[in-house]
Amino acid sequence: MKIAFLLPLTLLAACNVVTKKDDPGDGAPSTEKQAYEPKTKSQSAYEAVNVKMHENMRNVHPDADIAFMQGMIPHHEGAVDMAEIVLKHGQDDETRALAKAIIEAQKTEIAQMKAWLKARKIEMPEAAAGDADHAAMGH
Repeated sequence: MKIAFLLPLTLLAACNVVTKKDDPGDGAPSTEKQAYEPKTKSQSAYEAVNVKMHENMRNVHPDADIAFMQGMIPHHEGAVDMAEIVLKHGQDDETRALAKAIIEAQKTEIAQMKAWLKARKIEMPEAAAGDADHAAMGH
């Protein structure tokens, strides 16, 4: 009984709701239809990255400098994860080149921010301490 109930919800969660407008071409108002299309692997991966990044940025330190460093680390890690997704799924050479440059730059800045925190003996908030969940991103 539970499986029969959960299966439609699972299938619905894996779909996008797409609103399509039918234009009759005669000046009459268009109508809207909703169609359910499966999410692509890259859409699911980007969504997982966004959820993880924002979750890891939730615990904000009262000191502005520390909060900046602690918040920017998961923000930059999210940028690296997004760039890795485009390297896996993207086709455009210019986008892929930019993604590679972003990975290099962001990793350098992440190391700099971690060193700043370490020099001050400041830990990352618990929710932000882990690495990216690569399984959730489809790789």
